[in-house]
Amino acid sequence: MSSPDAVAPHQTFDVERLFGRRADRRWERTAIGDVFERLTWSAPDRTVLVGTGAAVADPAYARVTAREADDAANRVAQALLAEGLQRGDRVALFSENSVEAVLTKVGIAKAGGVAVPLNVGLAADVVEYLLRHVDAGLAVVDAELAGRCAPAFGAAGTRVLAHIGARHTDQALAWADWTAGHPAREPDVAIAGDDIWEILHTSGTTAMPKSAMVTHHAVHYAALSFALSISRGLVLESELRTCTALPVIYHVGDHVWPLSPLMTGGSAVLGRGADHPALAQAITTERATALWGGSPALITDFVRAV
Repeated sequence: MSSPDAVAPHQTFDVERLFGRRADRRWERTAIGDVFERLTWSAPDRTVLVGTGAAVADPAYARVTAREADDAANRVAQALLAEGLQRGDRVALFSENSVEAVLTKVGIAKAGGVAVPLNVGLAADVVEYLLRHVDAGLAVVDAELAGRCAPAFGAAGTRVLAHIGARHTDQALAWADWTAGHPAREPDVAIAGDDIWEILHTSGTTAMPKSAMVTHHAVHYAALSFALSISRGLVLESELRTCTALPVIYHVGDHVWPLSPLMTGGSAVLGRGADHPALAQAITTERATALWGGSPALITDFVRAV
């Protein structure tokens, strides 16, 4: 056991009153941002993320190993910290499925920030309202959606740092350029499992969307719980390979696809939109073991296309 002098005051456990139990050092904590690092220590060259079709902006990220994913997410985190991001600061994401968007979400978590992914189908006034409501000062957006969301982000005072895709303007860097100039080392940030790492929003069908705060602990439990079901029948849980083209950036489906396979040492395959032939090819090529196909009607359309 370490001497008391070797333990920071906020990490000293009160074994009588049971307070001060928050583990926030990198080797002992529960944090979404650590998922790629822990996979790197066990299987650095295993492919963990695959993007098909439009679900990858830069071909360099079409297939990403654990080490590559950790390095990329670290660069995102370091880029955010260089902007002055503080623990708990909100960073908006306005993006459809892409490997880069997943890496950005994990990078936000690594930096101790809170990811605020917004449904790209929301009206501009609702987007502005939500940005103000959660006080999102920074953002990363899809290049193809940048023009549509620019008025709302400008009105809310949210600064767009990067565009996922090839677009590079005076207002924001291309995502690859934004991350390239920063080191791939792990950020030294205190994070505890009950910190909020993501704010997801309801659909807002009868009122303005509600902001649901999600902790690191909650998502670990959710991802591992779903993995118990969707890995059933596999010899090893690390054989889990999920596949979906449905939204997983701004939808609670991110807890299952792709986080379940990342928690179990498997891999996640992302599509984007109703490109059924591309999805079928991805399932075949990547030997997917679980598919999130959506509603019965969507599954019927998919089977018909196959």
